[in-house]
Amino acid sequence: MIIDGSTGIKYTFKYTWLKEVVMPQISLYVDAQTLEKVEAEAKAAKVSISKYVASVLHEKFEYTWPQSFLSLFGSIKDESFVRPEDAVSDQDTERQKL
Repeated sequence: MIIDGSTGIKYTFKYTWLKEVVMPQISLYVDAQTLEKVEAEAKAAKVSISKYVASVLHEKFEYTWPQSFLSLFGSIKDESFVRPEDAVSDQDTERQKL
């Protein structure tokens, strides 16, 4: 069992063998208020609590830009918002050689 120090959530890991594939399982111990929120979100997404929590964890650990960030592309309609010219390297500060 692992206890997350920041949230106090306890994680228990158990493995089940299905057709020679290991399926890890996690037991979460959360307060009633948190459980109600998780249940509501899973119901709204029309998935089981297990699938909802798995998707949240997957999202948390996946290293990609969120869709909301990508939708910002081209959203600024300000003429003064332009890309600056690239700096010329001969104008760079001299650095100490190591």
